[in-house]
Amino acid sequence: MRLPVYLDHGASTPVDPAVVARMLPTLSEVYGNPASESHAHGWRARGAVESARRIAGAFLSVDEHGVIWTSGATESNNLAIKGIAQARAQHGRHLVASEAEHESMLSVLEFMESEGFVTSRVGIDRRGVMDACALLRAVRTSTVLVCMSLASHETGVLQDVARISRLCSSSGVPLHIDAAQAAGRLPCKAAALGASTVSLSAHKCYGPKGVGVLYVSGAYRASIRPQMHGGGQQGGVRSGTLPTHQLVGMGEALRLAARSASIDHNAARVMSTRLMGGILALDAARINGSARRRVPHVVNASFACVEGESLIISMRNVSVSTGSACTSSTLSPSRTLSAMRRTWGVHGSLRFVVGRFTSAPEIDYTVEAVRKRVRELRALSPTYTSDGRV
Repeated sequence: MRLPVYLDHGASTPVDPAVVARMLPTLSEVYGNPASESHAHGWRARGAVESARRIAGAFLSVDEHGVIWTSGATESNNLAIKGIAQARAQHGRHLVASEAEHESMLSVLEFMESEGFVTSRVGIDRRGVMDACALLRAVRTSTVLVCMSLASHETGVLQDVARISRLCSSSGVPLHIDAAQAAGRLPCKAAALGASTVSLSAHKCYGPKGVGVLYVSGAYRASIRPQMHGGGQQGGVRSGTLPTHQLVGMGEALRLAARSASIDHNAARVMSTRLMGGILALDAARINGSARRRVPHVVNASFACVEGESLIISMRNVSVSTGSACTSSTLSPSRTLSAMRRTWGVHGSLRFVVGRFTSAPEIDYTVEAVRKRVRELRALSPTYTSDGRV
């Protein structure tokens, strides 16, 4: 077993060796510009790009022409929200999302507010699930887009996407889904999700950083407003020279994810169950979020009378986080846990995310490290009692 143990796969995954092997020849041999249509080097690069696009389309079970390459899920979310809201502004200027979304969506919504749009934030229940009835009440005749994450970036809780997509469809409102935390762990078929747009990020599913996908359905492909202008690549939706090696890497990562989905899912469930059992053996510890409606690889746990940051700092040989990497530099209480109306633990939660290569010895080492450090920190706490009462 190698130290430190890596259990932060929700922030980023290691690149699978098979992905590296697929990318390396592209770096050294396929160096033409995919947009160069007048010679063989450009044709070869374009062939590699389009092959990867077909794989991404197959992964989502969509027409490959709706696959737009981006730099990652953050850009994809920006393009989807801004692009569709601007395209549909003549219908209204109202946007809806849950109050516990990823920063890459909430920050865009805040920007749209500065541009004259109005946003509604729908609450989540104590399990972390969006209130579908509240969503229905939030949707207006002026609503132009509903945004949601398929799986919570903090707790791994899955939203009731089937019900939400039906509500959106009956109201004639497009639905944008950020599937970055679910891709490779659960099926992400756009039609089954009922989504008009879907975001993916390669580095969340064993591909390289700096590349992602936005799927845009046929209904919005011609009208979505570009957010990056230049040479008109990808039908003008997203200009810029395409990084062939990264796209090839993402294609291979998605191909592997589809092929090993069942194996990865079962392995993650075994490792997570082992981890949760060890954590819950501690007094005044709990797992946050729905026990049944969740992706198998994410475990969010709170420990009474222990600050999450203090616990992380004390465990030098275990790499975990207190939530999304995009907000890990802040010391604010967890937005998601606060929205779930947790009475304690909003400062003391840790997010453990197991991965494809996580082993049982690594889980056991982590459990022992957590137990030891929690007991040490609680011994210094004036609010913790030895019988486990807070």
